[in-house]
Amino acid sequence: MTFSSSQKAGYRVLKQDEEGEPLMIRKAHSSCQRGLWLVSILNITLFIWTISSIAFGDIAKRRVRNRPLNEVNTYSPLLEEIDIQFYTTRVNGSLFNDPPTIWRDPPSNEVDAAWDEIAKIELFTVSGDEVRRMGKDPGRTAQAPESWGLGADRHIVQLDGQHVLHCLNSLRKYAHYDYYYRPQYGDKLPALHEAHKSHCTHILLQALTCQPSVNLITHDWMEEQKHPWPDFNIERKCQNHDAWIEYQSRKKITTEQWRTIPIPDNVVKLPLLPQLGDMEDPGDHRRV
Repeated sequence: MTFSSSQKAGYRVLKQDEEGEPLMIRKAHSSCQRGLWLVSILNITLFIWTISSIAFGDIAKRRVRNRPLNEVNTYSPLLEEIDIQFYTTRVNGSLFNDPPTIWRDPPSNEVDAAWDEIAKIELFTVSGDEVRRMGKDPGRTAQAPESWGLGADRHIVQLDGQHVLHCLNSLRKYAHYDYYYRPQYGDKLPALHEAHKSHCTHILLQALTCQPSVNLITHDWMEEQKHPWPDFNIERKCQNHDAWIEYQSRKKITTEQWRTIPIPDNVVKLPLLPQLGDMEDPGDHRRV
């Protein structure tokens, strides 16, 4: 028994007639239509959900304060408290101090005052919970006494970026040894200063390789030079460093508070570094 192509495509066997021939009826379309409606509804729902997720995701991203900095930094409460603005500038990459800038001038009281201002480190406090989010144990970190009026569970911190600038300023001074150190120490630095110089070199290396610049330096031809001359005067996008200075200045504890901070009872103390123990007078590391 054979069926025509139209019968195969559009009919199904229901029963046989009196002569034994199969009777064909057109397939019911109701179940197919229900399936198509279901698929359509699911597709529309998925489309609406996708668009909503993208829209709300973009809104959420815009609402995250300092989102670009959060993506390249571990947790810092500072990023939740102030808005860091970016600006585009052209680097002064001249080989000689022309155009002149105070940052490259030889040592003087005026130069020292400028460097001390831009590289100053102020101490301030954060909560124990913020210390945990920074990956540290607040049970071990130094707390500010409640007598300072800052409240309980306040832990002493400083800005890492300012420490890096402090190290750059320290290496500047070591580079001008005759001006800063020879009058007091002669030809040989004390061991603590040698350690500090090595420490600061390594700190700068780690800072620069952790977030290296990806900007490119072009080259120009220069008269009487056999090879192209690098043009270090590149454009860079920078953070507003003044915001960091203002923040730490606003939150800082005083020099007198730091100088007279009492050592609490039952605090966790780190063992003395053996190298410090070998020195006649290790003193306060902040003095270097």
